[in-house]
Amino acid sequence: MAIKIQQWWRFHHSVKYLKSELTNDILQELSTKCYAINNSCKGDGAGLSSGGLVDMLISALFKYHLINYKEFHYGESDMKIWDVPFSQKKISGKSSLALNWSKNKTPGVYNPFNCHIIIINLKTVRWWKDTAEIPAGIYFINKEFCKKNIVLTSNNKTDTLIDCKEVYKMLMYSIKHSLYISFPHPAPCKFDITRAFL
Repeated sequence: MAIKIQQWWRFHHSVKYLKSELTNDILQELSTKCYAINNSCKGDGAGLSSGGLVDMLISALFKYHLINYKEFHYGESDMKIWDVPFSQKKISGKSSLALNWSKNKTPGVYNPFNCHIIIINLKTVRWWKDTAEIPAGIYFINKEFCKKNIVLTSNNKTDTLIDCKEVYKMLMYSIKHSLYISFPHPAPCKFDITRAFL
């Protein structure tokens, strides 16, 4: 119990830190550049391509602006905030996710949700007719919530699929507990990969 309380406190401390350090200017830059990247990637594989570029952008901006951020690619995790591992995912409105895009070679051995999750949602949209809009922004989801409430399925690409209904459940958890940061509306911007080289 003491360990779970400590983990809960560390998670909330990390979220509070990001909320305090990500100023309106940083959020505007994130919103604008992430949207431009996402808008430039079209066709088959666009989600993975834009996701990789958004990951690189967020890593670069967080490194520059946040003292207590570091890259940490181990297992499901992509980063650490205050030494707390997080997995980062990108969506554009109603979407499914995967903890990893590979078929698990040892069924039953893999233990999912080993770290907290950050979902970057780039599109404000109503997922279903009878639901409220989900704002564009950054959503933080505690791994313990996921372990108890999120059901994984599979398809031909992954054994760790989180379908759109489960993703929606995660986002609503984040909203209900004030564990999200809304993005400002993106400013006009075009992504040109040829200008990304020093």
